[in-house]
Amino acid sequence: MAKILTIDDAMFMRRVIGKCIRQTGNECIEARNGREGLEMIESEAPDLVILDLVMPGMDGLECCRRMKEQSPSARIVILTVSRELSSIVEAMKSGASGYLTKDTP
Repeated sequence: MAKILTIDDAMFMRRVIGKCIRQTGNECIEARNGREGLEMIESEAPDLVILDLVMPGMDGLECCRRMKEQSPSARIVILTVSRELSSIVEAMKSGASGYLTKDTP
């Protein structure tokens, strides 16, 4: 069983992602922002982080950079609405392992 940390300021997204993760038999822990996420990566040692880019306070890119400094082996997947090539490039430069986009109506 993997422990997956979801970091998103939108409670609805955290709940939907968490439900999907738990349905696969894995554990999901949640953080509402980058600061909480940084604390949890240290205390919980998740196997994977699913991280939104657009959050108040510390954005996802800064959070990703700090997580990789704290835990260089962390696997981080960005899940965001931005489909801009520049966002994808910046996320990968920040240490993300992957980049997925959310579909919006």
